Amino acid sequence: MDKDVFIEDIQLRSHGFTRENGGAAIMMDDNFLRWPNMFDAHSHHMLELSLVKSGSGSYEIGKHMYDLVAGDIFVIGNTEAHRIVLRKGQYVDNLTIHFETSFLWNFYGQTEDIQLLDVFFNRGANFSHHLDRANPSTKEVADLILKMEQVFITQPPYYKLRVKILLETILCSILCNYDYCEASHNSARLLSHKDIYKIDEVMDYINFHLGNHLTLQELAKIACVSPAYFSSIFKRYNGVTLFEYITQKRVDYAIQLIKTSNKSLMEIATLCGFNSSTSFNKAFSRITGLAPSYYRKKGGT
Repeated sequence: MDKDVFIEDIQLRSHGFTRENGGAAIMMDDNFLRWPNMFDAHSHHMLELSLVKSGSGSYEIGKHMYDLVAGDIFVIGNTEAHRIVLRKGQYVDNLTIHFETSFLWNFYGQTEDIQLLDVFFNRGANFSHHLDRANPSTKEVADLILKMEQVFITQPPYYKLRVKILLETILCSILCNYDYCEASHNSARLLSHKDIYKIDEVMDYINFHLGNHLTLQELAKIACVSPAYFSSIFKRYNGVTLFEYITQKRVDYAIQLIKTSNKSLMEIATLCGFNSSTSFNKAFSRITGLAPSYYRKKGGT
């Protein structure tokens, strides 16, 4: 998947892939932003690693504000609202990796890989979204991110496997070379293969039925567990609640339809499972930082 979108002085280039059923996604976005055109604060169900390729400005993540310059790297969770803030004359070329948690714990069935997510879900007192510039590992991580971008662009043999190995190497480097996580040897964090199957089956069902009315009881029945247990394990290994995940997947589908169809925004809202234009507009703006009408006008194809 390669896409170019131009929104005035916001330029986006995307690379990525998903499983055939639309799950376990990973993608890279090369975002060029120039003042005064910026995204509003937004969040999404994917985890994010962000490398500043050039430019300067500030990164607002939750209640924190960080200065940013070329070479800086940021770690952003899937519940954290964030945005780049630019002042007059400033610009940023920002390369991001977005990936679903299941890309690690599901893609090749290695349950131990969930420990690589500790930088997002098991943060310690010294955690910072901004990797320490003085740490020599920051340059190494930046080089790995740039290498991943080239793998996406050139798609050499086994490129999907290469992307996964690069992501694992990046996360392992952050875990081992920065004092950002609580030391944990708790095997209870590991997924059982039974739980992987349950979550995976429901994710498949969600991806194929985004336009339907989905309930916790219905999805828990598919997994053959109680609603309370399913809700608990889903959030534990995805970092977001079940219904936040569904909402964000619906917005992803809406973006796809805006780019590839001439359907009205109300038709798109209905196809994606939103019961009103108000709920659609609110969810779309919160997750993308742009109103759907603006997205279509400036970035749709």
